[in-house]
Amino acid sequence: MKSHQLRLFILGMLSLILLWFVLPVFGGILNIGNITGVLLFGGLLLFIVNLHKIRTYIKMNQRSPLVFLLIAIKMILILAILTAMVESFFMVKACLVKPEPDSTVVVLGCQNGSKMMLSRVDTATEYLQDHPNAVCILSGGAGSDESEPEAEYMYDWMVRKGVDPSVLLTESQSTSTRENMTYSLELAKEHGLNTDFAVVTNEFHQYRASLDAKKLGIRTGSVSADTPWWLFPTFYVRELYGILYEVFL
Repeated sequence: MKSHQLRLFILGMLSLILLWFVLPVFGGILNIGNITGVLLFGGLLLFIVNLHKIRTYIKMNQRSPLVFLLIAIKMILILAILTAMVESFFMVKACLVKPEPDSTVVVLGCQNGSKMMLSRVDTATEYLQDHPNAVCILSGGAGSDESEPEAEYMYDWMVRKGVDPSVLLTESQSTSTRENMTYSLELAKEHGLNTDFAVVTNEFHQYRASLDAKKLGIRTGSVSADTPWWLFPTFYVRELYGILYEVFL
C-alpha cells in the first residue's frame, strides 16, 4: 500500500512539474528551456507509469540493446544533474555579489514589453531611487520581431515611472549579453563613467553576465530582478545551456 501511495505521489509531483514547463507556452514562450523540461519530465512520467513492464523486460532481456540504452540514458541524466548543480551554485553565488556604491548601473535588455523586461526596469527604477547619484546605461538593440530597440523601450518606460532622463544613457546596438557588456563599457568610457557595473538582470542571468563582464575586465555586482514563478523553470533551464555555451564556446 505504501509503495502504491509513493508511486502516486511521485506521479503527481512529476505531473505538476511538467505543467510548470508547459505554462509558458500559453503565453507564447517556447524555447530550449521548456522543451527540455517537457521531454525530461514527460519521459520520467512514462517511465514511472511503465516501470513494472520495464523491470520485467530487463530481467528477461538483459543483453538487449534497449537495456544498454536505458543505462546510457541513466548516466547522461546523472551527468546532467551534476552539471546543473555546479552551475546553480555559481548562479546563486553571483547573485550574492553586491555592487560598489559608485558603480554605473547597466540594465540588460530582453523582449520589449515582456514580464522579464518589466521586472528589470522596475528593479532598476527602485535602485536609482535609492542611489540618486548613479548613472544608468540601458542596453539592448532591436530583435528581428521588435519595432524599436530594447534600450529605447526601457528608457521610455523608466521616464514614465519618474526617472530623471539626465541619468539615463541608451546603448541600442547589442543583440547578446556579450555585446551588452562590450557596448556598455564603450559608452561608460566615452562619458567618463565608472567601469564597475551594477548589473540589473534576472537572478538566473547574473552569472553569465558576470562571465562576459570578466572577459572585458569589468567588475560587477548584482541587482537582481525577480522572475515570475511560472517562467522561472523554463528560463532557468535555458540559462543552463547558455552558461555551457559561454564556458566552452
